[in-house]
Amino acid sequence: MWPSRSAEPISGAPGARAKGAGTNRVVKESGDFTAEFRLVGISAIAVVIGAVCAVLALVLLRLIELFTNLFYFQEWSFHLHLPASSTLGWLAVLVPVVGGLIVGLMAR
Repeated sequence: MWPSRSAEPISGAPGARAKGAGTNRVVKESGDFTAEFRLVGISAIAVVIGAVCAVLALVLLRLIELFTNLFYFQEWSFHLHLPASSTLGWLAVLVPVVGGLIVGLMAR
């Protein structure tokens, strides 16, 4: 059975009064989007983490370019070359196969 409208609100429900030691504090209503000062610190940490992740993503892209050049063109360079322009011919298919086998052995 549902409580009547005259019943006291459930403790912790929006609009309920906090009980204990003479406090008369009202619990914030749902939909109250006021922010505390610690939100600034949390946001700053999120910005730093995002910046670090962006830098790491760029480093990963450069490493992919380096290893593509090493295995397809036998040159130490960060310049972007497409594997399709390799002189390996059909042997170019074996490069990712061997790489996958190496990664698989490392993961064991």
